[in-house]
Amino acid sequence: MGADRPQLKFTGRTLELSYNDKDFEKKLAYAGKVHGKDFDTLKVTDMPPGTKITPWVNSRGFFFYFNDGTQTPKEFHYLPSNLTRLETKEMTDLNKLRADVMVAYNNDMSKTVTDAGAGFGGFMDFSQRTDPRRDGAASAFQYFQRMSGLSTNALNSLESNLREGVKTSDSPYLKIWLADVYVGQAMKSVVDQALTGRPVDLKDPAIMRKLDDAISLNKAARMTSDENLGQNGMKRQGNGYLPMMPFNPYWDARNRNGYYGFWGGSGDQAAYREAALTTIKAMIESNALPKMQLPPAQPPRY
Repeated sequence: MGADRPQLKFTGRTLELSYNDKDFEKKLAYAGKVHGKDFDTLKVTDMPPGTKITPWVNSRGFFFYFNDGTQTPKEFHYLPSNLTRLETKEMTDLNKLRADVMVAYNNDMSKTVTDAGAGFGGFMDFSQRTDPRRDGAASAFQYFQRMSGLSTNALNSLESNLREGVKTSDSPYLKIWLADVYVGQAMKSVVDQALTGRPVDLKDPAIMRKLDDAISLNKAARMTSDENLGQNGMKRQGNGYLPMMPFNPYWDARNRNGYYGFWGGSGDQAAYREAALTTIKAMIESNALPKMQLPPAQPPRY
């Protein structure tokens, strides 16, 4: 049995692997599975000049491949969930990379996926315009209704990738986006029922579970953000002006603090969503939500 175990090289909490190692992926996967608590950095040695690391994501999770610009990748190297840094000639923050990949993935989906002519415009930056205290969650409801225009396959793909992202990254934005997808799936179920002429059951257990999961994810993101701010003596102002752009944060005119921008922004985004979804759920439970309106092209049903 011992002969089947790949030989690994650890230096402190760093796993070292050579670009030329024919068992690169085997060793990386084994290290993540068996030694996940022993390292958090991957150092890649012997990379040829001009070769770059290209990251992406699929249903199996986040991965990278060696890109020399001349051929298709020979192999995808999946990132173990414990990895937080990747060292080549420079150091890469993998939590940041995972968040950046999901931004790029969402943009790619926006360009390539349509459903009945309706594209998906990307995740929304909640602001004072979408504050449920101001509009009774109407703006949020419209946003999630538009999200439901994404195809079932696209929503499911986003769910799979974001679920992996939540497992492998502490970024609160991934939780927020996964919550958005859950609500989009719930809304799609409602819209599909309406278009088939069936009675719309807003209290369908599957729909309510999606809303509950989305509320829980936003609550977790809000609490994580507030905890990280609190550890540094900071507190969200709850003004809703912080944009939902990880690592391209709102710059406080007085402090120009990117740390506050990241965690404050995610905290505000999660808090507004949590409040909006809680309001929508309460309206459903109390039968106060307006009845679903059919598209103008459809005759009214009485």
